[in-house]
Amino acid sequence: MEKITRRHVIVTLASSTAFICPSVLNAATNADLSSWDNIPTDSPAGLKQILRLSTGPASVDISELKPGDVTVIARPNNRWDYAATGQTQFIAALCRDTDYLIVELTCPHKGKAIGLTGDPKVPFACTDRGRYHSSEFDANGMGVAGKSSGDRMIVPEHRLNISNGKVVLELA
Repeated sequence: MEKITRRHVIVTLASSTAFICPSVLNAATNADLSSWDNIPTDSPAGLKQILRLSTGPASVDISELKPGDVTVIARPNNRWDYAATGQTQFIAALCRDTDYLIVELTCPHKGKAIGLTGDPKVPFACTDRGRYHSSEFDANGMGVAGKSSGDRMIVPEHRLNISNGKVVLELA
């Protein structure tokens, strides 16, 4: 695996294996959803940084995440269901107290991007804040408000390898 420096965080990595460096660990900001009016809906809001990887299988070491930390991974994807996010698959890894939530940051309602709110009770929200959308999701990935209320966030094909205190997220 290659160790990522701060400089590597904002560029696309040619390698399919990465370590998360401390600058990427807590990608969430304390975003006020009222400030999300008229923001782009094709990429997640409320982020400091996004780890950009190339297409194909990837291994990301998320061992350094602490409870409440989120890291966001972006990978090009030309499938039709990523049209609303500029053909990009955004994946969030949220460290909870005893486990991890791995979800796509794509709203199940209309495929718009989901951003990070910074609120531990409702850490995810759709970037489309229009009156017929405005979905919000809890730390279990369940829609708790808006058009996706009662729907689960999309879970990407993945595997978590946990061994000797190391946690590696394997993406297909």
